[in-house]
Amino acid sequence: PSTTLISKPTQNSTSTSTTTTTPSPKTTSTEDLDKAIRKVADFTLDVASKQQGHATKTKQKPLTMKIFDLGGQATFYIFHTFFMTKYATYIVAFNMATLISKDEDEREEALVFLDQWINSIFLYAEGAPVLLVGTHADIVTKRMDYEKISTLLFHRYNTKPVFKQIIFNESNHLWFFPVDNTKNQTSNSGGVQLLRDVVTSTVMAQDHVPMKVPMSWLAVYDRLSEISTEKQKPLFSLDEVRDIASTFNMEGEEVTNCLCFWHKYSMLLYYDSIAGMSDFIILDTQWAVDLMSKVIRNFGLHSVAEDKEAHRHMDLWNHLVKEGVLTYKLLKIMWSSVKDTKIIDAFLDLMIRYGLVMPLQRQQEEESKSVLDVDELRFLVPSVLKFTLVDSSMGDNAWSLSAFAARKLNVYEKYNRANDDSTTINTAYVAFFIATKSSLVASVDNPSMTVLQMKETTFAPEGIFSRIVGAICAGQGDIFGQQPSLSRTQCELYFESGVIVSLELVPLIGSLKVIIHHTHRPRNMLRMVEDTVTQVLRDCYRGLTSTTFLPFNNDRLFVLEKVVDSHRKKCPLIAGRESVTHSTLQSMYGAWLPALGMLDAYDVFISYRQCANSQFAFKLHNHLEGQSLVAFLDANNLETGLNFKRSFMMAISKSSVACPLVSAGAIERMLQFEHDDYCDNVLLEWWFMLELHEMIEGGKLSPAELQKIRLRRVSPMILSEAWRNENVTKGQIEADTFSDLKLAAEQLSSTVSLKTKKDLEVFLSILFGEEKKIRDRSVSEIASSLFDNDAIVCWDSAQQLSEFRIGHASPVTFKESSLSNKPKRMREYSERVGEVANLAKEQLEKKREAGVNNYIDGGVDDTHPCATFHHSSSSLSVSTNSNPNVDDEFVTTTMDDWDEEMVLRWLETIKLSHVAKVFIDRGNVDGCVLENLEKQHFIEMGINCVDVSILVSKRNRMLKKQVQQPVSNA
Repeated sequence: PSTTLISKPTQNSTSTSTTTTTPSPKTTSTEDLDKAIRKVADFTLDVASKQQGHATKTKQKPLTMKIFDLGGQATFYIFHTFFMTKYATYIVAFNMATLISKDEDEREEALVFLDQWINSIFLYAEGAPVLLVGTHADIVTKRMDYEKISTLLFHRYNTKPVFKQIIFNESNHLWFFPVDNTKNQTSNSGGVQLLRDVVTSTVMAQDHVPMKVPMSWLAVYDRLSEISTEKQKPLFSLDEVRDIASTFNMEGEEVTNCLCFWHKYSMLLYYDSIAGMSDFIILDTQWAVDLMSKVIRNFGLHSVAEDKEAHRHMDLWNHLVKEGVLTYKLLKIMWSSVKDTKIIDAFLDLMIRYGLVMPLQRQQEEESKSVLDVDELRFLVPSVLKFTLVDSSMGDNAWSLSAFAARKLNVYEKYNRANDDSTTINTAYVAFFIATKSSLVASVDNPSMTVLQMKETTFAPEGIFSRIVGAICAGQGDIFGQQPSLSRTQCELYFESGVIVSLELVPLIGSLKVIIHHTHRPRNMLRMVEDTVTQVLRDCYRGLTSTTFLPFNNDRLFVLEKVVDSHRKKCPLIAGRESVTHSTLQSMYGAWLPALGMLDAYDVFISYRQCANSQFAFKLHNHLEGQSLVAFLDANNLETGLNFKRSFMMAISKSSVACPLVSAGAIERMLQFEHDDYCDNVLLEWWFMLELHEMIEGGKLSPAELQKIRLRRVSPMILSEAWRNENVTKGQIEADTFSDLKLAAEQLSSTVSLKTKKDLEVFLSILFGEEKKIRDRSVSEIASSLFDNDAIVCWDSAQQLSEFRIGHASPVTFKESSLSNKPKRMREYSERVGEVANLAKEQLEKKREAGVNNYIDGGVDDTHPCATFHHSSSSLSVSTNSNPNVDDEFVTTTMDDWDEEMVLRWLETIKLSHVAKVFIDRGNVDGCVLENLEKQHFIEMGINCVDVSILVSKRNRMLKKQVQQPVSNA
């Protein structure tokens, strides 16, 4: 329960904790008692100032209190983030009889509930006073029992950061306030009057209580409350509020500031940062909860009027009740009291933003549809899932917490192997910590934690597991091989690749247990889980941090990051009093560790600016590994102590594709060349890959030198600001559009970085065994030339990546509803890089098998899906070879000599998956070639029906005009 108090002594001096102006008290029905939040009473009383524990009859001031009773059912805990604020006083009530019960399960469940409440108050309302209240003093009557309970509470919470918020019962010298509700409350025999006095004095001592508020802000709120009560109007539009505010001489930004202020104190709900909700103000928070509770509740215990109509659609109803899957059609039925679809969509966006529901990807059988009806949109409602996958004994126990349900079922254990290799641990634990300076989160000096330490310092809030699972299903659902098995404490995710990821909530150490089956590269899937956890914590649990651990033994876990760092340095790790050697770490955790040292070959080299796009680089590396490609990323592959510059330049020469990440943040540091010359590592990487590619294209290397080089493509990724590292603010370069970024690159220094050039020439001499002179290139030339190469443009707005919008202006397409999120976009871009790498590998292997060491692929293959921008070379020139074979016919002639039959064979050989885009964008493709491409060819290449229809139409128009242009430009 959360007690929230307001003082309103004068019109111009108001302190709020939740509400400033309150309607008259209303009775609470039995049904209302099971709501997530209940406004029990509003009352005004006279408060005497208190000094040193004695009341002094100074000027008495009326204090208006609003009390919210947050329901105890676990299903409703997910709502608490909406209402819990540090500007409140909290009363946490418990039954004393349960804490001294001889039934261990009963006692443990009571303590789990207390843990959840007390830690949640610290998480959402750090600094707010907390009073622990023990009820049933008519049953538990002995002083000895009170002292036993007080000692138990002290030892359980004195090491917790929330302990300083707990109010000590000085009158009884206890850490809680025992009360007997059966006594006459006019006397203090039941303890209630003492509790009232302490609550009152505690509230009056809070710093925010005497705070002064502008009279106009008070007047606006009072007027809104008056209208809301008189007209039973729980919701106002922003325009309505502005009209009311104008009568008190308020306008513009002051109106939104006023609303944000009252929202801060939970007096109303106003979400100005959530699209759609910024147009509405909720005066009656109970109404908001009632609305959301129609789809988030215990369906076995509670019913609403709309259920009758919902039962007419039993298939949709069963999906919600049994599987936690809500369709938009059923949502409209359950929210039929709301007539405005804008309000429905706004509330849906709000629920998605807070993780109450998650948009699901379309099923594979639906992907043939070009347009998806809005009513068919599906959402996962995580908090209505069953408790566990394997144990049905919990039933519909709405009062149980996930932590209590999982405490025996999901235990901490060292091994849970994902294959038959007895030495491999494919289990990791992602632990949650409340972010405080005193947290015992492992540091440089503390690479491991004991189970006991984690038990004392971790905290997994109710609903966090469900939110994480829901976010994974929303972001990764399109690559599931079959429907996942879901519950509130366990889940199984089945991916198309055959990999199975098992997730479990492990309450003992406040962690998410991750078990990865059927893969020798578990890091990829673990990073996907870690990225999702980071996203959920950022959106819903800003007071939490996460750390990934690997189990060492039954009593201790290693921090994964420290294990990887030790692996790079090839040094031992300390686990308590034990020193674990590098070889032991390798044998235990080999599957989690990056390959060190320089390999003979890489598929992709990722070049990036650490401070700008490291998060994108890590995700790209993760996805490329998932495609069975070997990608070089300095943070993963370089050992400590190596020559950094020489290592990454060697890696570029050994990579089939060089992939520089070009962004505002990447080029921003290059502005310094206007004032000073230095060797910029990112500029050095870019210059080297361009120089090497030019040497190859220009035939400047001998066959022996060519044998040392694998590089075949330079494919930049042009990144928008939406892909900048999180928590990194924009810098000097404003690049809101692609043109802005390209212009910024062109306007870099026109000078040549001689220090960068010197380092490059030194390495070229080492690489080829002789001195290599290179031409001067200015900083701006190097950066801007990447925009004219084989570029992959990753230009998404932050809104496209983070928000799920429905919109009713036009039918919702699959692309609009399920691709507008970062995980999906990230996969798309990495798949394009993978296509480039695979094509480069195939070409390289063909030529080496044929002994064509002097063959160089000149120019850019504009039919490739990644060829968004075209190279300056005019045509594809192919050298001949004295020993060609039949498979190599495409490299022994020029494309200008190819006929339509050869083009068709080439298309079938290369199997370009997005060749349609080239045909659609270009008007000079031979019509006869298009005529010979049947619809089935396009479908086999993965092109959807809409694009096929466009192609057929395009073909017919071209055939009419009898366009006969050379194929070479395509």
